[in-house]
Amino acid sequence: MPPAQPPSASALHAALDFTGKTVLVTGGGVGIGRAIAEAFAGAGAQLVIAEIDAANADAVQSAIPSAQVIRCDVRDRATPRLLAERIAAGPGKLDVLVNNVGHFVHARAFADLAEGEIDEILDTNLGHVLRMTSAMIPLLRTAGRGSSIINITSIEAHRGIPGCTVYAAGKWGMTG
Repeated sequence: MPPAQPPSASALHAALDFTGKTVLVTGGGVGIGRAIAEAFAGAGAQLVIAEIDAANADAVQSAIPSAQVIRCDVRDRATPRLLAERIAAGPGKLDVLVNNVGHFVHARAFADLAEGEIDEILDTNLGHVLRMTSAMIPLLRTAGRGSSIINITSIEAHRGIPGCTVYAAGKWGMTG
């Protein structure tokens, strides 16, 4: 049997065509989130980008002028609902949710972390993802078949590194 041929360029382009699709990328102003936002923009998506940092928000707005960049902290408990309301009032649906925000926050030995620091690490890397996903499910359902949730995790979920045990636990929670 001959080896399978890779898809043609036109087939690949058709598979990656997001024209008419709405995509929310959290932490979309820098790093992995920015690369994801740029890729979806290149594929024709209507982008909503949540970004906490003003300079990163301005930079991504300049790079992707068609995007709706919303400066906010997705870890704030009210933010997922507010973002959902803005998307509902605008495009009215969400085809893809990209939960990208995550951070080491306090990288040091577990025994040296205060209870509040442990909570902050878990909320930054897992808690907000659950709240964001819950808030966006009605909009994803409105989009119908093919709507997707993409959760960005880390290799640290599988191997852990010194000083980042709680981060690894949060990322493993997302992987699970």
